[in-house]
Amino acid sequence: MLKPIHLCIPCMGLFMLSCTQSNTTSSVNTDKTAVDSAKVADTTKIINVLYKCADNKEIRVSYDNTDEKNPFALVQTDIKKPDITKMKLVISASGAKYSDGKLVWWNKGKTGFLTEATGKEKMLVNDCNEYHEMK
Repeated sequence: MLKPIHLCIPCMGLFMLSCTQSNTTSSVNTDKTAVDSAKVADTTKIINVLYKCADNKEIRVSYDNTDEKNPFALVQTDIKKPDITKMKLVISASGAKYSDGKLVWWNKGKTGFLTEATGKEKMLVNDCNEYHEMK
């Protein structure tokens, strides 16, 4: 089962505040750090989705956009097995494309499909439709 990832980015800002000295220069830097941490916390986003696919297959995906420069997806290609594949967001012409070099998860809107990353991209699971956004 896909386990949620819990991050406490606002706590990092509080930790940084408690480690600073109390002179005027540090106070200015601390305030900026707290503001920067708050901005990061506002953009933090992890979305967990269950997809129903052709042939009665189900795929779970956790989209993690907490690091804007390195978004990734945790893909459970068979919900009956505990195996989870971490795939990085890669360049695509349309929609979102995640890959680990062996598999590719394509997502556009509320649909998706899974292929091999062989260059010919052999279809493994198709016609996936968002069934449920999990909390």
